Amino acid sequence: MSIPSAPTFLESESTFDVPFGVPQAFKFEGKKIYVRDCYPQYYDLLVSLLEDDGVERVSVTGTPGNGKSTFYLYFVTRYIEENPEKIIALASFTKSRKMMSCKTCKDGSLHSEANIPRNNVDLYLYDGPPEQQQPDDSGKLVVFTCPNFGWFNDIVRDSYHRTRYMPDWAFSELQKANIELELGISAQVLNERFRL
Repeated sequence: MSIPSAPTFLESESTFDVPFGVPQAFKFEGKKIYVRDCYPQYYDLLVSLLEDDGVERVSVTGTPGNGKSTFYLYFVTRYIEENPEKIIALASFTKSRKMMSCKTCKDGSLHSEANIPRNNVDLYLYDGPPEQQQPDDSGKLVVFTCPNFGWFNDIVRDSYHRTRYMPDWAFSELQKANIELELGISAQVLNERFRL
């Protein structure tokens, strides 16, 4: 299994292919993912946090359905594409914080792992909250998660941790995603869903 290596993140692209084999807490069933306007900005924000020596762990959270898991797929694909020399551990977790799947990515290829590796990893990317924090001597960690009280209680006093919140969808974004992904949702239904 491998991550697509074609340059998928051109400025003008509003969708990208779902990467094959990336561990996911909830499997994304579509073939394409809509790139929200905030994704490139949040990508840059996270990369700058990861380059900060005072930050070891970052949580990306927000309301359910606002695109955290698709942003995780965006981040994974783009980061691997831009950093092919890095070793990255990818894992997915249940709401009760149990690991579902773990893979490492090295040189653009994914390799299944029975457990999360603790050595020789540059970055850990998790879809869902892990059962425990990474040790301080391992690579940096980004957790993409809905608000999870167990996780946030564990990291509340962690001075090396930062939390960032994904913005909710704007109605104009939903309209554009509907068109770009060719979903065929009527304006009336889209409006009803947005107003819920």
